[in-house]
Amino acid sequence: MYSSDITGSTFYGNIASYGGALWMGYGDSCGWSLPIVGCLFASNTANSGGAINNRDGSVSAPAVRQTTFCGNNPEDIQGYWQNNGNNIFGSGTDCNANGICDGADIGLGTSQDCNGNGVPDECDISSGASRDVNHNGVPDSCETDCDHDGVPDGYALKNGLVQDCNANSIPDSCDIASGFSQDDNRDGIPDSCQPDCNNNGNPDDYDIQTGFSTDCNLNAIPDSCDIAVGAPDCNANGLPDSCDIAGGTSSDVNANGIPDSCEPDCNSNGIPDAYELSTGTAPDCNGNSLPDSCDIAAGALDADGNGVPDSCQSDCNQNGIPDDYELSHGTAVDCDSNLVIDSCQIANGAADINHDGVLDSCQCVADVNADGIVNGADLGIVISFWGPITVFPRADLNGDRVVNGSDLGILLSNWGSCR
Repeated sequence: MYSSDITGSTFYGNIASYGGALWMGYGDSCGWSLPIVGCLFASNTANSGGAINNRDGSVSAPAVRQTTFCGNNPEDIQGYWQNNGNNIFGSGTDCNANGICDGADIGLGTSQDCNGNGVPDECDISSGASRDVNHNGVPDSCETDCDHDGVPDGYALKNGLVQDCNANSIPDSCDIASGFSQDDNRDGIPDSCQPDCNNNGNPDDYDIQTGFSTDCNLNAIPDSCDIAVGAPDCNANGLPDSCDIAGGTSSDVNANGIPDSCEPDCNSNGIPDAYELSTGTAPDCNGNSLPDSCDIAAGALDADGNGVPDSCQSDCNQNGIPDDYELSHGTAVDCDSNLVIDSCQIANGAADINHDGVLDSCQCVADVNADGIVNGADLGIVISFWGPITVFPRADLNGDRVVNGSDLGILLSNWGSCR
């Protein structure tokens, strides 16, 4: 018994009297079979058994499996053989008219048969049995078509028929269907291709739609991202100031785009200091950009309690106490009731010839005996104290500590009834 086989071989265009490609004969009485596996017999010619001739009948036999026969003349096999399955017997057709039977084209590799139907791909395409939208000679059914729309993915991508936002040469719909890409908002676009300003893995519009992120100004950007890139949020409540104002949760009386609660308000009345000062609703007598009430609350003196810092009120004697306070409390004299402290009038030139701090206009300086009239009695007193003064200082009318002609002149110039 022999032990041999023929595997993966091609027999093409051979000519012989018996068995154009293979002749078998003169087997022994024990019998044997010759395995023929995965071979191609094409366009072979003989008087008997174009491909194989077995003259021994059943004594010895070719055992044929997964083998293709086409275009052999006058027949493929003459004599007994074992059909072990998956064999193809072609009619010898030559669909592409290249002088080689179709089976040989496929077996020799000169034609492809991607769908395994025994017909060269170019014939499937030319006959209309298979489409080839991209004209690459490969039936569309044999190319990758992950979305099963009958159009090869490569063609669909190249011509913009489908989207590939992440440029991985796979349609977005297939990335999503396979689980390679998420599509939380179910818009057919992988989440990784959509704006995600807060880098939480979810598209911004999904965060907004589901309420995970607020978008108070309706600009399709989460508020947290607006704030992160510079939108003011002075009260740190997670909402842009403009939304607080527009929504009425914050007032903005001066319309400067800043919630009033974020601006200086030293008197805590809910109105920015700058607004009160600009509208005159709060005085700022010293021009330090603070309401006077705040200056006072912080320690500025207001002796008369009138809400105006003492430093802003008239203080003619510069003792740090407003004149009106001194006058109302009797700590300063205003003998002529003109609301000006006498000492200030005197300092500014009002007469006080005796230097007693009282305006001459408020007293009768020359009435030495204080009887309401300047006359001879007063003259007698002045003369009696003539010279340096030691006693009775009223005789020294000008207060220079000497009773002399100056004092006499004052007396004579004021002669008569005191007014």
